[in-house]
Amino acid sequence: MNTTTLYETLARDNKTKEKKMMMKPNYEDLGLSITMGKDLRELVESQLIKDLLHYHSISEDLFFDWSESCIEGKCISYLDGSLDRYSGIMVFNNRNELVADGWMEFEYLKEQNHLIVYWNYLDIYNDGIQIEVITNAEIPEHIKRHIEELKDVEF
Repeated sequence: MNTTTLYETLARDNKTKEKKMMMKPNYEDLGLSITMGKDLRELVESQLIKDLLHYHSISEDLFFDWSESCIEGKCISYLDGSLDRYSGIMVFNNRNELVADGWMEFEYLKEQNHLIVYWNYLDIYNDGIQIEVITNAEIPEHIKRHIEELKDVEF
């Protein structure tokens, strides 16, 4: 029989959230994303920032902490490295405050040789409040539309 009360569960979840928001970034350790080359990393980060801006307006520079990144399956070789589906990606602002964390997902359109990178399981942090923005692994509607637009373009 599980004797954990709702209060204990909420208290544990709040401690985890507080701990996450107090984390300091580690921009040196690339975690398991080390297989991405410089060009691929720049592409991935720029697309993740663009996708993040779809959910939340941010006007400051953003920096990625890949140190806790874990491989969650699905792999592709592209540009100057290999790309996996990663969890544990954190994004900080220029004051080293946690802005977002989540998983990244990608779709590769072979005929167009086009890579589309976007967020799954995304949390955004605003003034110390954690907001669960994406709570599943479904392809977001704006990404589906983008994929269809690219498929319609002749290459």
